[in-house]
Amino acid sequence: MIMKNPSNISSLIRRIAFFAVMLPAAACSNLLDLEDDGRTEYRVIFSNRQKIAAFYSTCLNNIYTAGLSTAGFCDEGVNASLYDNTSIIRWYSGQITTANHNINPWGGDPWNSLYSMIRRSNIFLAHIDGETSQMDLDQRNGMKSEVLAYRGYYYWQLAKRYGGAPIFTEALSPSHDFAADVRPSFSDVVRQVIADCEAALQGPNTAMGFPWEWSQRTSGHINPATCHAIMSEAATYAVSPLWYDGSISREYATEITGRALGECLSHGYELFTTENLEIAQNAYALYFLTLEGWTGGDRESIFNTGGRLNVWNDNGLPSTAQQSNAGSCPSQNMVDCYEMKATGLPPILGYDDAEKTVPRINDASGYDPNLPYEGRDPRFEASIYYNGAIRFLNAPTGQKVETFEGGREGIRDRNRRYSPTGYYLRKYNHWNSRQGSNMDGAIRMFRLAELYLNFAETANRSHGPDVKITIAPGLEMSACDAVNEVRSRADMPPFPAGMTADEFETKYRNERTVELAFEGHRGFDVRRWKILNETDGYITGMKITGSVTPVYERFAFEERKCNTDKYLIFPINLEEVRKILLQTGEKWQNPEWDY
Repeated sequence: MIMKNPSNISSLIRRIAFFAVMLPAAACSNLLDLEDDGRTEYRVIFSNRQKIAAFYSTCLNNIYTAGLSTAGFCDEGVNASLYDNTSIIRWYSGQITTANHNINPWGGDPWNSLYSMIRRSNIFLAHIDGETSQMDLDQRNGMKSEVLAYRGYYYWQLAKRYGGAPIFTEALSPSHDFAADVRPSFSDVVRQVIADCEAALQGPNTAMGFPWEWSQRTSGHINPATCHAIMSEAATYAVSPLWYDGSISREYATEITGRALGECLSHGYELFTTENLEIAQNAYALYFLTLEGWTGGDRESIFNTGGRLNVWNDNGLPSTAQQSNAGSCPSQNMVDCYEMKATGLPPILGYDDAEKTVPRINDASGYDPNLPYEGRDPRFEASIYYNGAIRFLNAPTGQKVETFEGGREGIRDRNRRYSPTGYYLRKYNHWNSRQGSNMDGAIRMFRLAELYLNFAETANRSHGPDVKITIAPGLEMSACDAVNEVRSRADMPPFPAGMTADEFETKYRNERTVELAFEGHRGFDVRRWKILNETDGYITGMKITGSVTPVYERFAFEERKCNTDKYLIFPINLEEVRKILLQTGEKWQNPEWDY
């Protein structure tokens, strides 16, 4: 059911709520030739196939994907520019305000731009059924489905950042009374996201004309699998501690996440298990270097949003010629999350000091603090460069990374080319990438492993760890089963049966942290779980002295001041909330942020 609960976004929508479309991307401007004064009538656009196609493309061209910088803004890492970048200094020191918060790494402050995209989508949806260009019906309906799905995606990106965001499902007229609007809840927005995606799923499943089908499409396009992935993530967040209000039940969330996983598995999606030891250490590592899609054997990726990253340069090792920045470097906090491969147990059970430099060793795990990188979860080797890691896999001698004092990649004080933590990002980074030969991989916005984990999280909350639930005809799965599928690809021991829901939740959260490391999830996860104050205070690194017999010494950075409940939800732009206050008398700002 499409919601009819409009809400106030003040002057933003007032400024753009006229009959002219905002200027499209340059590639489409010649076709549309739209002006911002209302002189172009939509009947002209929707009577011409080229103009329709151009307008359609402008509804899809504003994607918010995770960047590698996100790791430096949660406990995954520390940015190498922490001493000389004003934006990073402000964030770490808690000097963020509603006037300067757009430095946040999860898409900046996309409030205005996302609503611009929602408005374009609403206009398209209002006119496409009445088009007079005699389009093929499948093409028209396929476009309609994708724009519906994108509208749901845009609303989801708003809700993740700001919580309850205004909902508009129709193209607004200049006479719209914004003063009468009310702000919806987070759950209201999630229901709208699900409604849009469900409507999109009614589109044609055909390869004729315009393809709205299950097989992977080109980068930046949504297909039915993406609809399910969006709904899966939204439902998972809706029953998290930060957002759960009971209006979306845990059972319903499990139904959504289970169906999403079941549908994708039924349509050929599968975890990537291909190995090529000349390129990467294991299948998990190779997956993040693979960009060829289904034709290249990647049936795990659901939604790709861009091309190759420049990890070698922006998040690289200083021993790579012409590298300019170490970027967001993995923390010791993150390294401690990787379990021991032989036992499947965590090496660290906690810390005896507030700064997290005195770990409590788990003797049962097999961890040796004098050999801290041996025997760890294979995803550690695939994701993080550490002292002694083999850099060039197929070189005759296999050059090793040197993060010890005086080593090629050792810590250098206030030098952004060197890691401040003693670790470097390996995920996405091809060992032979360099200037003129970038072979790095890409971040996926949605992939199948996340759907397994979303189902595991919601199923545990609704049914417990071991209760099997039907997610597709002939396919049953428990929360424990779902996590174990992900761990099996990583060659890690399965979760044991018989855990309590709380025990499962603790171990699951660590599993999610490791599997989705450096993909932009952690910053949102610690917020929705309401553990930001536990995770993002003291961030640690590892100082190593001696190259033959290394001595390991943990150290903590200055305490971050951006880990209070204030930072659980991002602020709405100062200019916007002040105009809302003038128009409605209502204070729409998120908790603790100023006006």
